[in-house]
Amino acid sequence: MSNLFKENRLKQDDVDSACLAVIQRGERVSTTTIHKEVGERGSFSTIQKMVKDWQARNPVESERVENLPLKADMPESLKTVSDNALKAVWHQARELAHNELEVQRESLRKAEDDINLKIIELQEFSDNQTNTIEVLREQLAQVTAKSAELDQLLTTEHATTSALTEKLNSALHDLELSNIENQTLTQRLNELKADVVKRDADSDKLRTDFEKRIKTSEETVKSLDKQVTKLQTALDVQDKQITEAKAERTAALSAEKVAIEQAANLTGQLAQVLKEFKAFQDKAKVINIDQTNEDKK
Repeated sequence: MSNLFKENRLKQDDVDSACLAVIQRGERVSTTTIHKEVGERGSFSTIQKMVKDWQARNPVESERVENLPLKADMPESLKTVSDNALKAVWHQARELAHNELEVQRESLRKAEDDINLKIIELQEFSDNQTNTIEVLREQLAQVTAKSAELDQLLTTEHATTSALTEKLNSALHDLELSNIENQTLTQRLNELKADVVKRDADSDKLRTDFEKRIKTSEETVKSLDKQVTKLQTALDVQDKQITEAKAERTAALSAEKVAIEQAANLTGQLAQVLKEFKAFQDKAKVINIDQTNEDKK
């Protein structure tokens, strides 16, 4: 509603002043005389209510003017002109009010568009956060699967180590047997020294076989030592990979928690924006109702 329309709106103080002015001119207070006195503003029903309010607050003046003569009615020609002027003022005021209402509606539409844009942006951000959470969950699942795979690999390596340890124990047992056999052969060699000439060939052969067996046993021990060292290195690498996988898993869980908290905050912001949007809609409805009531008048 424009400021001009508000200023032209009839008030009770205007009617009170008009009543006093009519009495001072020696005229009787009526709806018609007051309507003219206030510049033909307001409807006759409104003026009638305000005049009765003035009469209730001023019983002495009201009783005194009962005996005053009524002012003569306005000629039809002048009345027609007055009605036309009143209609013109009414249409002008209505047009001003309509223009003002259109400005407010446009402002509301713009505000509604801004809110809708903000809602869309928040929804897109929320969707992005949801996607990020899903990616983090997938990464967590991958890390968990990798950790399980590493655990399985570690179990396999432990089984392999146990098998190699068992082989090593068997080799050591064979070496011990070889040592016992070596002692036996040495004792036998001492016993055969008396017959060294006769059994030179046999002694050389036995010595050669013995040395070969000792060399083979030593090479076997060295090979087993290398395998144990290699296995221990592999176990160290696996332990390191498991530690790194656990750290990645912990980081992924922390990232997921942060993302969930951000999603909760965004949900609260979205609810607030929707609440403000509803308030704008309610305001627009009230303005439409006021415009409808004005059109009915």
